[in-house]
Amino acid sequence: MVKARSAGKPGGGRSLLFFGALLTILGAVFAISCSGRFSSEEPIPTACFLAGGVAWLLAMGLARRGVGDLRVVVAGAVALRLLAWAGDAGLSDDVYRYLWEGEVVIEGTSPYAHPPDDAGDPALARLRHRFPDLHARVNHKEVRAAYPPLSQAASAAVAALCRMLDLAPETAGVRILRALFALCDLLVLWPLAILLDRARSPRALAVVWGWCPLPAIEFAGSGHLDSLGILLLVGALAAGSSDHEPSEKVPAARRGLPAVILLSAGILVKYVPAAALPWITRGRGAFGRAALVLLLCALGFAPFLFLRGSEHGFFSGLEQYALRWDSGNLVHRWIEGTFAALFARDETWTDPRRLARAVSALVWLVLAVGVVRRERDTVRGTCALIGAWLVLSPTLHPWYLCWMLPFLTLRFSAAWSWLVLAAPLLYWPLAGWQREGVWTEPAWLWPVLALPFFALLVREWAARRGVLARPSSPVV
Repeated sequence: MVKARSAGKPGGGRSLLFFGALLTILGAVFAISCSGRFSSEEPIPTACFLAGGVAWLLAMGLARRGVGDLRVVVAGAVALRLLAWAGDAGLSDDVYRYLWEGEVVIEGTSPYAHPPDDAGDPALARLRHRFPDLHARVNHKEVRAAYPPLSQAASAAVAALCRMLDLAPETAGVRILRALFALCDLLVLWPLAILLDRARSPRALAVVWGWCPLPAIEFAGSGHLDSLGILLLVGALAAGSSDHEPSEKVPAARRGLPAVILLSAGILVKYVPAAALPWITRGRGAFGRAALVLLLCALGFAPFLFLRGSEHGFFSGLEQYALRWDSGNLVHRWIEGTFAALFARDETWTDPRRLARAVSALVWLVLAVGVVRRERDTVRGTCALIGAWLVLSPTLHPWYLCWMLPFLTLRFSAAWSWLVLAAPLLYWPLAGWQREGVWTEPAWLWPVLALPFFALLVREWAARRGVLARPSSPVV
């Protein structure tokens, strides 16, 4: 590894501020984890989330000035995950769906074939009878599985462990799965340290990931599988070739192989890591690396061809999610609103939801072509494509923003830092959803989230092009 450059020994006051920020974040995560069912109608959990976010920004700023040590960052990150894992803020029920789909796989049925409430499959009927409490907690029971095969394999492994130890999946299984994704969350610090060394930046900047309350709550607290996908993506970026590691030292046949394997695994967890494909497969031997990614992804799906119901295909659940889900988005609401004034929601090709998603996808593709042609750096290019996806996506859940945190570690952006800080506000409609089954965003939510974000983003874009005298570091 390349030793990070030191920014000089920090003063005692700054070190105390650094530890003070950690204590504030620990207190905030503890309060959120012990709050029971998170409710926007009670301001204390939201205020704690935001207070922890402000302390995180302080720690980030101090780390950029050379304050902190990687060992302290790791210790603080471990403590945060333990606090989040020990409690249950009740922010999401996705983990129950993961375990349900794992049970479906164990029964030899494809989770892509039947939704949880399908009355026509005997295997699902047996599962509903065997695990009534787990089934009762599964969300959107009319929708088939959308998560890729490696996600299903992780869930099936935990479900199999619960069966072997005679544990209830809806309680012990949830704890095990949350522990697994918390471990993946912590392991992200490893490839991040490699990337920080490569950029000759202080390793203490890993605090951007390690001490942010959002991943601790979303992965150790809620058990979202994104941490595994993020770990594999950042691992692929760290495993890629760099200017500090001449490619002549590696045989041509193996050049880029670890990055390709890790990236393929990441795609099999969640499709987001595919944003790095144009750079991971670029250069000499690009065709072979691209073919290997396709082969590995195909092999990941292959075992599901032998499950009952595989003839129904793999992507119907993903299609339903892409068409139906609409929450917290930044730009999509205005595109769909324009089409809604002209066409009816009638499930035809003129349905405003289809047209808006088609336009968003086209805009993203145009942006992607421009980024791929202009950007040579793998990390910056991948960051730009993921950032553009988040901006254009019809759904912006808080944990989606964790995909940007590794890039914030490597390159500061005030715009994305604001969005991560304000992400807890996206949970504001949760109380109404839990009480009435209706997800209604207050009128103030979009302006509070989006207007500062876009203002900061424009400022960063102007600074990059020399319009402003003081430069900034945009990521999109």
